[in-house]
Amino acid sequence: MFAAKDYASALDVVHGFSSEIIAKRRDLLKDELDKSSSTQTADDEGFVSKKRFAMLDTLIYAEKDGLIDHSGICEEVDTLMFEGYDTTSIGLIFGLMNMSLNPDKQELCFQEIQEHIDDDLSNLDVSQLNKLKYLEYFMKETMRLFPSVPIMGREAVQETELANGLILPKGAQITIHVFDIHRNAKYWDSPDEFRPERFLPENVQDRHTYAYVPFSAGQRNCIGQKYAMQEMKTLMVVLLKQFKVLQAIDPQKIVFHTGITLRTQDKIRVLPTCLIW
Repeated sequence: MFAAKDYASALDVVHGFSSEIIAKRRDLLKDELDKSSSTQTADDEGFVSKKRFAMLDTLIYAEKDGLIDHSGICEEVDTLMFEGYDTTSIGLIFGLMNMSLNPDKQELCFQEIQEHIDDDLSNLDVSQLNKLKYLEYFMKETMRLFPSVPIMGREAVQETELANGLILPKGAQITIHVFDIHRNAKYWDSPDEFRPERFLPENVQDRHTYAYVPFSAGQRNCIGQKYAMQEMKTLMVVLLKQFKVLQAIDPQKIVFHTGITLRTQDKIRVLPTCLIW
């Protein structure tokens, strides 16, 4: 009974946070719409109709057109912000582990952060995070070797013949082994080595589209993948601004427990030390 009360209380916090964000954005859009309608000319109408909106803006306009209700918007926002908590935390755990195991690459990340990000993080924004290219390559390589979701399920919507001649009948249940795809020597040179440089533009352009799928791919890919990357980069910035991450485990002794998300038998540990570079 007490667990149920705690669960309900936690849900109230989550849903309340989402509702507050939606309400603030709805009011802001209303103000912007009122201002634009008073100054808009006929030439502006085409521009407004072609404007690309953020996800929440699109949902609010869809609500205005009767295509979704407030509850539906809340569910979409909750999915984006909270249902990726587990997978994002796994990415951060292995990201910190890789920082500790690769001090030379940790140094490159730190120098990039120092170049583009002020010590005062109160004004940290997306434009600054987008400048951290090497840190993004680092996190992508982390997700290649340690995908938060190591297996995915799909259903064949039609009969499909594979390149090797095998037939997948319509309705067949398919398990996609992301962990193995990401370590397949057919697509990755020395696949077990940690190399963020794999994700430099010149190294990505000729790679098979589906050789790297930490967020799935196609029409049912993860809607929060850009948000997740910005979240991980933000936390890495905060941590690397304050600490140097040292090795505390032997990576050869890691035992994986594969399920819906990637787990290990023992905790992944690192040793943070006060920043002395």
